Amino acid sequence: VRYINPKTLEVTGMTRDGTFWIEEGQIAYPIKNLRFNQSLPEMLRDVEALSSVQRFGSSVVPGVRVKGFNFSSVTDSV
Repeated sequence: VRYINPKTLEVTGMTRDGTFWIEEGQIAYPIKNLRFNQSLPEMLRDVEALSSVQRFGSSVVPGVRVKGFNFSSVTDSV
């Protein structure tokens, strides 16, 4: 993730290491990686749900579902 505008906290990045379509809470199939441009304050404003806390490497964070997220393009790789 990189900052597009540090003053407004707008970031850009790409999904990687596996991106999957989820149906009924289960992985259904792999999908292509996505590029995103997103304002972090807008994303936090639009939080709809949080999961229980999970450990990912050295991070301990919940999963977050947001009402909208700005995906800007698709890569060729799955």
